[in-house]
Amino acid sequence: MNLVHYFRLLGVGILALLLLDYAALLIPPQFTNPVWEFQTVGQIVERIWAPVLAYVLFFIPFIPSIPLKFDGPWLIRKWSMQTARFLSHLALAWAIVYLLMMPLLLNNSIRIYRNNQAGLAQQSSQQKTQLAAIEEQIEQLTDRNLESMIEQAQATSDEANREASNPGEIRQQLLDQTQQRFIQGQQQLQNSFEDQQRNLIKSTVKWFFGAIIGSALMFTVWRLSNELLGYWPMQ
Repeated sequence: MNLVHYFRLLGVGILALLLLDYAALLIPPQFTNPVWEFQTVGQIVERIWAPVLAYVLFFIPFIPSIPLKFDGPWLIRKWSMQTARFLSHLALAWAIVYLLMMPLLLNNSIRIYRNNQAGLAQQSSQQKTQLAAIEEQIEQLTDRNLESMIEQAQATSDEANREASNPGEIRQQLLDQTQQRFIQGQQQLQNSFEDQQRNLIKSTVKWFFGAIIGSALMFTVWRLSNELLGYWPMQ
């Protein structure tokens, strides 16, 4: 076997490994989950280097300037050419798949954004409900309960409450502390939501343009492989 043919074997090997990688990504499928669809498409886009490299290695022996001898039995020669033509057509299908990934990315990005918004609204509502419940409990505290809290604060040197001298003051302090914790919780929710949206936008832009580049690369591979195979008629 000519040494150049080992490149073709390397190309087939990379495609086989890529097929196993795709199987791990797609099994089990979760087609109703926008996060799974979004991340799966992104992972496929990020692996575009693998099929491009595999095709380059596989079709190196078909370059006319490189000595190519289809040695061996007729069946092997025919299998080699049929495999090459199949992979050439597969490259075109690959390019189309990458094109179809772009609207899928945008659609799932919008769905994730809406889900994040709904999650933010739900968590914010829960915090408001908890705030109202705590404030109601504080309002229901009796003067005796509040006086006991003053005595306990003075005994334990509680900086937050020991300055209160009457039940009305400590009730107001408790309400202020509760309101402050609520505001901090709301700010944390908003910051988390903004971080999620920032990462979502970055991933969407990266994978969207990656899909465009991937489609262009595979379309180029298809054209070049067709041209190379034109030099070698089916034997």
